[in-house]
Amino acid sequence: IPMCIQPCNHIISKEGADHLLKGKSSAKCPSAGCGVSFTRKSIVISERIMSEINRIKKKEDRKRKREQVAMSQLEVDSDEEEED
Repeated sequence: IPMCIQPCNHIISKEGADHLLKGKSSAKCPSAGCGVSFTRKSIVISERIMSEINRIKKKEDRKRKREQVAMSQLEVDSDEEEED
């Protein structure tokens, strides 16, 4: 899950944030040259990145469905040729 570090607006994965904060109350932003400290309370789900991920997933699903329809049509056409 993409998370936004509120003080600096850099994006980090939830797993990455959990790793950096393991056993600590705060950690430094891992973006090169940033160094802003953050806590669990200062990171939130990045709605912008989640929206983009969902848009891409929907686009890929539509493409996969079109490919499946095309493949099934090829199978039908092939079966019809064998019957002739």
